[in-house]
Order: sequence, then C-alpha cells, then structure tokens
Amino acid sequence: MARSEVRVSVGGRELTLSNLNKVLFPETGFTKGQLIDYYVKVAPAMLPHIAGRPVTLKRYPNGVDEKFFYEKHVPAHAPDWVRTAHVASSDSEKGIDYVVIDDLPTLAWAANLGSIELHVPLWSVGRRRVLPAPPDLLVFDLDPGEGATIVECCTVAELVRDVLEGASLDCRPKTSGSKGMQIYAPLPGRPTWEKTRAQSREIAEQLERQHPELIVSNMRKTLRRGKVLIDWSQNHQSKTTVGVYSVRARQSPTVSTPVTWDEITHCQKSGDPSVLEFTTDQVLERIDELGDLFSFGHTSATKQKQAQALKTYRSKRDPAKTPEPMGGTSSTGSHPSFVIQEHHARALHWDFRLEHNGVLVSWALPKGVPQDPKTNHLAVHTEDHPMDYGSFEGSIPQGEYGGGDVRIWDHGHYELEKWRANEVMVVLHGSKVSGRYVLFPTDGKNWMIHRMDPAPEDYTPLPERVRPMLATPGKLPSKDGDWAYEIKWDGVRAIAYVDGGRVRLQSRNDKDLTAAFPDFRELGATIGARPCILDGEIVVLGEDGKPNFGLLQRRLHVVNTNAIKKLAADYPASYVIFDVMHLDGRRLTGLPYDDRRKILEELNLSGGSFTTAESFRDVSGADILRATVENGLEGVIAKRRDSLYLEGKRNDTWVKVKNIQTQEVVIGGWTEGAGNRTGSIGALLLGIPAGRGLRYVGKVGTGFNERDRKELLDLLGPVTTKKSPFVPASDVSEPAPPHFVRPKIVGEVQYAAWTMAGHLRHPSWRGLRPDKEPSDVVVEE
Repeated sequence: MARSEVRVSVGGRELTLSNLNKVLFPETGFTKGQLIDYYVKVAPAMLPHIAGRPVTLKRYPNGVDEKFFYEKHVPAHAPDWVRTAHVASSDSEKGIDYVVIDDLPTLAWAANLGSIELHVPLWSVGRRRVLPAPPDLLVFDLDPGEGATIVECCTVAELVRDVLEGASLDCRPKTSGSKGMQIYAPLPGRPTWEKTRAQSREIAEQLERQHPELIVSNMRKTLRRGKVLIDWSQNHQSKTTVGVYSVRARQSPTVSTPVTWDEITHCQKSGDPSVLEFTTDQVLERIDELGDLFSFGHTSATKQKQAQALKTYRSKRDPAKTPEPMGGTSSTGSHPSFVIQEHHARALHWDFRLEHNGVLVSWALPKGVPQDPKTNHLAVHTEDHPMDYGSFEGSIPQGEYGGGDVRIWDHGHYELEKWRANEVMVVLHGSKVSGRYVLFPTDGKNWMIHRMDPAPEDYTPLPERVRPMLATPGKLPSKDGDWAYEIKWDGVRAIAYVDGGRVRLQSRNDKDLTAAFPDFRELGATIGARPCILDGEIVVLGEDGKPNFGLLQRRLHVVNTNAIKKLAADYPASYVIFDVMHLDGRRLTGLPYDDRRKILEELNLSGGSFTTAESFRDVSGADILRATVENGLEGVIAKRRDSLYLEGKRNDTWVKVKNIQTQEVVIGGWTEGAGNRTGSIGALLLGIPAGRGLRYVGKVGTGFNERDRKELLDLLGPVTTKKSPFVPASDVSEPAPPHFVRPKIVGEVQYAAWTMAGHLRHPSWRGLRPDKEPSDVVVEE
C-alpha cells in the first residue's frame, strides 16, 4: 500500500500525518485518522491528567491484530518541540529520555505513530534530569479473575472507596477500557514510595481478610478464579497504568473512561458488564454532557462539600454566644480520627464522631459505646460537625443549642471497613474504646451501634441484680491492724447500678427506689459512661447534721411524683458509698477490701447528694467507736482488710458494733387503742421468723405519731387474717382479741434489752423497713 501523507496545523504546530485511512481496528473499521481525531477532541479533558508525566507509548503500527511494542525512549525522529524528560535510573547510568505530553500537538503526533494506548506513572517530572519523584496519586487496579467480570469489580470498588474516604482521600473510579477498572486518589503532601506502597498493600490485604470470597491481593492466577485481584503493586515508581481517556487495543476502540459511583452501583444491580463499556464516540458525548468526571479539584470541591455539610451545624449556633468552633476542617493525620465527647446537656449523653470527608459525622449515644456484643445502644444521628470540634472542651451556655458542659471522654483513630448510607463499619483504636463496631439506621434519625468483636477477655456484663454482703453483729476485733473501720449509718441499704450515666437504686429486697430518690441523678452524671455497681446507704440528715431515720421514713413510702419532688426539696437524701462491686465490665467482688477501696477512692465520688464513706485504717477501733458515741451515731462496721465481697451472705469478716440497740421485726398483728384511739392502732405485735411462723418477741406502743398510726392501719388492713402467725399462738395474751395479719411487713424498733423470756424490753417504734423481707430478719444480739 502506498504511503499517503498530509500536512496539517494542530495547535500552532505543523504536523505530517500519514496513512490516515489505515484500519487499526479491523472488526469495526476504525482507522488511524479516527484515532487521531478522537485524541484531538478529547485533549481538553485528557491533557490535565497526563501532563508532566513521562509517557510510555504502546504502538500498534499495523493495527490491534498485529504486533505491538512499548516505546519509552523518545523516537529519534521526534520534532524538536516535543517535550522530553531525562529520567535517571537506579540501575542504569544512561537513564531514559521520555516523551512528556503537555499539549495538543504532542498528543496528535503520538497518535500518528500508531500509539493506541498511552501509559503514565503516578508521579510528575520537572524540567531537569530527575529521579522518579514521590507519588502524587494512589491507585488500585481491580482485575477480575476467570469467572468474574467488571460487575464484581464494582462491588470491590465501593469497598475500596469506603476505606479511602475514611482516610479522607477523595477518589475517582475509571474503567480500564478492558475488563477491569482502577480507583485513583490524590495524595496530599509528599509521601514516600515505601509508605504509599505499604499503605496500599495494607488496604488490599485488609479487604481480602474481610471478603475472602470476593477479593484476592496475591498476584498468583491460581488464586483468582471467581475473584477480583486488588493489584496494589502498581504503586511503584517504575510502574505505569493506562492514562485516563486512553483508547485500548481491543477488538473495538473502547476507552479507559471515568465513571460515576451511581453508574458503578447500577452495574452491580443490573449485573450487566456492558453498561460500563464505552467507545470513543460515547466518551466524547459523555464529556459534552457530564464534563470531566476525573477532575478531582479536591481543594475547592472538598471545601464546597464541607461547607454544605456544615450548613445545618452553623444554622443552630451563634458564634457570638457559644465557644464552639465554627468551621475548621483540617485532617488530624494519615488515619481518620474519632472522638467521643461526654456531653452534660439537658440529658447526659455521649457524642460519637467519625472523621469522614473533612467533617465529623456525628451520633448522640444516650448510654455510650457498648462493650458487650450482646447489647446494642441507641445512636441518634445528628448534624455533621467541623473537624476542630474533635478537640473542643468547654461549656455551652444554657439556653443555647446543646447547652451544657462538653469534655473529651476518648479519642483515637479508626480503620474504615464500610461507609454506606445505611451502614458504617469501623475498627476503633482509642485509649478506652477499641474494637470493631457497626452503626446502622432503624428509624429516621435513630441508629444503633453494635460491637462486632467479642467482649474483652476479662469483661463481665453488668448484672441485673446483686445481693449486698451483710455484717454479723458482734464486738470490736481484738487486733486493729487487720481491720478497717467505717461509720455505721442509720439509713437504708441500697445498691446503685450506674449504666450510661443513669442510676438505678435497689433495696436489699429488690425494691426499686429510683423514683423515690431523684436526688442521686448527679451521681450518674459524675460516673458517666463507666458502668458500675456501688454499695451504700441512703440517709436523710436532720437539722443537727446527723442521720434521722424518721425523716428518711417520710421519703420511703411516697409514690406521688409531685410529693416526691417536694419531699426531696424539704428533706434531701444523701447516698453514702462504701464499696464498689463492678466497674468497667470487671467484677470486683473477688478482690480484697483494700483493693476495692483503692478503686472506689480513685473514682473520687463526692457531690452534693453523695459521698464516699471514710475508711479508717491503722487506727484504734475503740477510738472510732468512742467518736461515734460522742457524736450520737449508730455505731461502726469493722471489715477485714483482706475480706472478699460475699454477695448475699452474712459473714464475720464484716462485724457491726452498734451504740443504739435496734432490732428488725416482723409485724404479726395489732391491738386497738383506748379512748379517742378506739379503732386505731394502739400497739403492734412483733415477731422474729422461726420455723413456719413467728416467735413472739413482744409489742410496741410508743414511737408512733398519728400519721404513723394511720399509715400503718392502711398498710395492715389488706393483710388481715383470722389465724395467728405466732407459734405457739398462746404466747400472745391480750385483754381484747388482737387483729392478726399475715407476716409480710417488716419494721424496726429501738429497745433497752432482751428479757429472760426473749421479749424486747422498752421497745420504741422507729419505722417501717420496706427494704427488708421477713426472711432477712434475725436476732441482732
């Protein structure tokens, strides 16, 4: 065939083009002239992406069905206006003079050489002799193995995107123009090749571990059947990938084409690989319609995206009234960050924030981050926050949005496994929280956060119910050094369960006291997100500053909400804490007393309505007991310093020594009063459980006021019975027949002594003990 030539002017340069009618793609009849025409038309979109990069030309002089060769060295006949770059080589003194395609004339000239494909590296050159520069792009080449197609590549592409975006790297997908695709991300700064290669390999291997049925990161072809290879090895100074908008040497002139993530999703759903195959004509039409989809424009585009994301955040805040940051968007490092902030707003909660696309995507967690995979916690999706919020601590003025104190509870970095509209999966690396978590929506703004890893090895879920350890009545120990002494408080024993900053109070007999004592909400806010179980005593102090059991009685029986609030204001209660049984998923009951006390004291629990009881060690028990007598207190509790916490058991490693003689009793009946008290309670018949009934221990007719008598009558009426609960019944001898009741109600009396007959001498009524069951009642002395 005779060689035909034509002289044309392209971009101000004179070019000699030859054999324009030569068919390069026999199956479609696509000619060399059409190839040059395509590259000339696509140049405005293509050149910005290949400019400054040494180009390897893949030349097909006689078309795609004939032999081809790669040309790295600039051809000897190249015009003198073609830019070249001499790239030094670590294994060659000479190096290589590459073509650098910066302009339209050079692109048309290269196409005229039959350069169907243009391949470029991940780095750019300057104007002088250079070694390969640091990378400015990161690439993942997705290559489907036998039995897989670009459809599977699309699934993998989304997984890669999630990881890259989690690292705050903008990324763009493009088809290879052959059977696979690539994902590119611009690299900020000047990372080393070693770091970039290690990072890309880590991501590929991480995704392979998570999706072994779909992904392989090893180049061996025997491993790739039905899977997609994530070729991370392309991130090397000597490697090249096909340039964006380059034609590929296939049976038809397909193009390595940028695509949208929506198109990738559509390909997945349709299962049709052909939806991501584009010819030269189609690509030119796409550019006219969609513009250059490969244009990162990462600085301005990202800032616009961040500004839009923060629009809601800013609309809710007045910078003149709140110290909260209004817009910093700088990333915190190579790994995306997370922060958990304890927020004492109208309701205590924890703000969980993940760095993503230059902002902190945020959820409010009313109970904090779960440690137990068996328990999901509510996560309310809130507005995106600026990156600077990740270091914010301070007080938001009351009346402003989110008014209250904010402090950082934990922070660190995370690995992103998945980020989709309906699922966010991350691996957290913090000082308090570490592990794999997933967040997923349930309804509207309501999401859930779930721990996917097993709980930590020593983790124990917070029990729903524990029984307090009981002390044995006795005398002071003879050897002080082995014992610690605490004040015995004249109150009601209560176990405090604190979870997610909320307090639940239970009495010894499992009655819920939470509603009756709203005083202790502050305790939950102080402990915060550290789940724990505390042991202590509820007391109400009188005007003399001493525990007043009578005032406490007024608080125990009220159920009306308004009345509870009024009584809480008139007679505020205090919770005196003397032990910790569970903390941060760890059961502490198997630790010695001294160790538990150290943990309790490190919690520093002291507030307006709660305090940590003092523990007196290396002192004289007699001196402590004497001090309680002088101050009108009930007595002391002596605890062996090596004693374990024996749930629900009475043990002599805890000994109570009382200054005031008190005894819990079970009410077995009552007698009527005389005169104006006819029909009302004159005295209560008292017993101690013995066998199948009660052993009669006497009656009490003093210590009541009229309100007490009325409350007792209302309480005893429903449990009236004709049968005496006392055994033997003959022990009860009254002038008038008494009113017997079923032995269900426990009270407490103060007394002078026990008689020889086993009755209480001079008992005086102290009050009901709704925190005790009849089975708890034993003789104190």
